[in-house]
Amino acid sequence: MVVLHKRLTSLILSLLLIVTLFGCRGLSDEFTAYKNGLSVNFIDVGTGDCIYINLPDGKNMLIDTGEDVGDNLNKIKSVLSAYSVNQIDYLVLSHPNSDHVNNAKEIIDSYKIDRAFIPKITTPQGYEEFKSIENALRKECAIVEYSMPFLNLSGKDYKIYFLSPCGNEYIDEYYLEFNASKFPTRTQENDLSPIIFLEYLGVKFLFTGDAGVGQESRLMYYYYSGIYEVVFKEFSLRNVDVLKVAHHGSDSSTSTSFAELIRPSLAIFTVGADNAYSLPSSDVINKVRAFSPECEILRTDLDGTITVNVVEQDEYKVYKQ
Repeated sequence: MVVLHKRLTSLILSLLLIVTLFGCRGLSDEFTAYKNGLSVNFIDVGTGDCIYINLPDGKNMLIDTGEDVGDNLNKIKSVLSAYSVNQIDYLVLSHPNSDHVNNAKEIIDSYKIDRAFIPKITTPQGYEEFKSIENALRKECAIVEYSMPFLNLSGKDYKIYFLSPCGNEYIDEYYLEFNASKFPTRTQENDLSPIIFLEYLGVKFLFTGDAGVGQESRLMYYYYSGIYEVVFKEFSLRNVDVLKVAHHGSDSSTSTSFAELIRPSLAIFTVGADNAYSLPSSDVINKVRAFSPECEILRTDLDGTITVNVVEQDEYKVYKQ
């Protein structure tokens, strides 16, 4: 019995040593980078946005940086590290809400930024923190541009089109309206979000930030009137494969007519667990499914970081990390 006890004790000590050396997390918990083709990573940063896109020509794009709470920054850096990122070719800061831009300064300090796309905010009231982010970008010699409809960042075999923020009559009109407001509303802030279209090998993505029904309505006017087609050839918003649902699934976005046009195959909600706003809204989920009954619904609060990888024509694979 004494010998058996010693052997058992030795086995337990060996197992404890292995746990100490290698940690308690299994391999399935480690982030996996999918570097072939196109990879779009919806990083789990709670109720906020941070999307890293590894493009097929070696370039990359980061849309928003999430809120500076918990281990969000470490999660972002872990994803970027897995893809061996030391430069961000395209940094998009959608609008000045903390859950979208609060880690921006740390990202600017940690990575070389080639080009940045931000909203044009000139109003003197408020937005000091966002203006300091813009100043940091300009100080680091990045090319800083304002997000505008008809921007085209296409490369070999892929298309990236900015579709908003749309004015009623001309391109810069929305910014003029926003900056003329003495105290812009949260709705006006959300509608600064550029809606961005990405297509690779026939697989279509739509990134929406927090854009609300007002911007959706203007975008659909541009779309149905054929204005986009003047600039973007062979472009269609019908039957988008992957939709980043706007505003974390709030009912201030995703109108019935917009859901009917998009009809996604996969809808991704970037939300935090037990968030104060009870997002995503069941009405929004039902609206999406009303026009896309087979649509797969994924949520970062339930599924963690979600990666969509495209390597073959008209096909994509989804990985929950």
